[in-house]
Amino acid sequence: MRISHAPQLRISSDAPWVVSLAHAATDSSQQPTGEVSNRAVSQYPLASHIFDETNITGRLGKGFNTTGGVIIDPNSPWTASKDPFYVIISLEGVMGGHTAFRLFLRLISKLISVAVFSPSTAPFASSSLITLVVAVLVMTLILGAGVLGRMAAMWISVVLMGDRPVLHRIVKHEKDASAFIEAVLRKDEIVCEVLGHVVINGRCVKRRSKLQWSAVFGVLAPSFDVRKIAVKTP
Repeated sequence: MRISHAPQLRISSDAPWVVSLAHAATDSSQQPTGEVSNRAVSQYPLASHIFDETNITGRLGKGFNTTGGVIIDPNSPWTASKDPFYVIISLEGVMGGHTAFRLFLRLISKLISVAVFSPSTAPFASSSLITLVVAVLVMTLILGAGVLGRMAAMWISVVLMGDRPVLHRIVKHEKDASAFIEAVLRKDEIVCEVLGHVVINGRCVKRRSKLQWSAVFGVLAPSFDVRKIAVKTP
């Protein structure tokens, strides 16, 4: 999940809830008039936000149809955050039912690596099959691509761990992972980008394609700008 700071805004009541309303707080006495928050869910009918009671990763995988809008408070200056951070939740170990299958895939991967490596190195073992200039050129391109790829991975890792904060949690079960994801999505005043959805205050305000720059560049990509979906007020 990519997390960034959210502006002071109001979310329309028809924006679907991502978090489970069955466990949401119902005390809305602390909320100002017109402010929409996941702490004030009792003012909206549950019938308009019905979804199955599967885990939150399953609901996000199915997708939410977003029709709601947001209104940004014009009296609160805000700019999109340039320093988003990641929340990474990993499952510990390998699930028992998939152990044999994953070991089989790992074996196939090793066999393919050997099958590709052997024919690739054969031309360099025999000078009669290829000229020296072409052999050196091919070897340089292969080694250069490998070195540059390794350097790029190391640079991204240094930037990720040094300049950008990362919260990493390891859990044993998928149910625990869903609980942590839902706990993060319940937090107010943050923009969460998760599985192709933009979630603010527990509500989905935007559904996006999973093929975004963030999927390629990670935290190096700019965070989602809420002003793109804000409704202009007269």
